[in-house]
Amino acid sequence: MAYLVPGASDLKSRFPVFAGVDDGVVEACILEGARRVDDTWSEDDFAPAILLGGAHVLTLDGHGSHPEAQTAPMMAFKGFKSGPLSVQRDQTSHGNVLAVTSYGRRFLELMRRNVPTILTV
Repeated sequence: MAYLVPGASDLKSRFPVFAGVDDGVVEACILEGARRVDDTWSEDDFAPAILLGGAHVLTLDGHGSHPEAQTAPMMAFKGFKSGPLSVQRDQTSHGNVLAVTSYGRRFLELMRRNVPTILTV
């Protein structure tokens, strides 16, 4: 069964901090966020996961009227120096860009419920 992919108005209703973002930008970010979700996911988690994925991408791109949108692009780093440029990546996220935003972390919770962990021996 194919589920309906939510649109810009759905995202803006769920997350009003993106109300001022152009619908075309929101739609593009929803499509990018939706790449991690398919119809094997629970029907109850499908649309919320896509909305969270879209909000995560919007935040990473600096969109939205919340402080996280201004700081998220730099949150993957723990150090920055301007002189002779020196940047240190934060290893606490273990390279997982989803851990950088609150939307991404909420998406990860849904992903853990819907995507089985693969164990290799």
